Amino acid sequence: MRGKQHLASPEALPAWERGFCGYMGTLADQYASKELHEQRPVFQLFGGSFERALGLAKSLGDLQNCGALLQALAAYALNRRNLPLAQQQFEAYAANCDQRGREDQAAGPYHQLGRVAQERRDFAAAEAWYRKSLRTKMRQGNEDVAASTFHQLGMVAQERRDFDAGEVWYQKSLEIEESQGNERGAAITFHQLGIVAQERRDFDAAEVWYCKSLAIEEIQGNEQGAAITYHQLGTVAEERRDFDAAEALYRKSLAISERQGNDHGAANSYGQLGNLALLTRDFDAAEASYSKALAIFERQGNDHGAASTYHQLGRVAEGRRDLDAAEAWCLKALAVFERLDDGQNAVIAKRSLGRVARLRALPPGDHQ
Repeated sequence: MRGKQHLASPEALPAWERGFCGYMGTLADQYASKELHEQRPVFQLFGGSFERALGLAKSLGDLQNCGALLQALAAYALNRRNLPLAQQQFEAYAANCDQRGREDQAAGPYHQLGRVAQERRDFAAAEAWYRKSLRTKMRQGNEDVAASTFHQLGMVAQERRDFDAGEVWYQKSLEIEESQGNERGAAITFHQLGIVAQERRDFDAAEVWYCKSLAIEEIQGNEQGAAITYHQLGTVAEERRDFDAAEALYRKSLAISERQGNDHGAANSYGQLGNLALLTRDFDAAEASYSKALAIFERQGNDHGAASTYHQLGRVAEGRRDLDAAEAWCLKALAVFERLDDGQNAVIAKRSLGRVARLRALPPGDHQ
């Protein structure tokens, strides 16, 4: 192979390079919108080639293949929760769309930059990116493709605990999805409407929405979506104090997440299994589950997930009356919540520290 490359004329090299960029750009484009478990084997095999093709495309001024490669690499980074890399590459892709005069395509990276900001819990930035994406879609007359952005604006409102606004955005999204026969999109929105109902503690309505979502996911063979819905149905069962049903649903979700290599989903399930064990005062089981969740969150750089788990480990230590460990875990959680400007969870961590302080003040025999 090396001998053939030495025989190639200098004039032939640009054509070979353009062909390589074109092939890699086409391949990357096919996997840009796939789920992580579908992307992973392709990017593990061709990731280096995608990066090489991107460098060549930039040097050749091949904006079209440069855009396809940036979009795919950014999507893969986001799916792996490498948020700094995802932001960098989506910003580069947005700039690429501007260079090509493709405002219609720029709405995509704007939307994804909203997702990155949302994952970082920077809800103001997330809303700004989503609205920029939405304005671009509307300006292009693409109201029919606005459903996903309406949906994400609903999630931002929900994160801010503005459930009325969240429900309005979700219903806007659902109207488009159902008019288009987009069952997968409808399933996702049914799921989120279930979360809104659950936050309002209307568990019957939540279960109805989740089951509508699950019916579509199972028909379509969408295992990852089904895993998320099993998880949420588990939280409904837990709220109803049906711990056996909750554990079965969490483990069903966990099995799918682990089979697909979805670490984030697995971490969430481990966290909920830890909560169940804590509720039944099985502190060893709770600590084991939380530790598994924490290992994933820390590996992924998910500070908020890690902080929530620090707090739960503090509750385990408190349950064991290991007050030094409880205080250390809660202080660690509080520091992260304050850095992330998460006032609600910071207050919860402070309450835990207050309980620990009151326990310290009791005579030793009363700690039990």
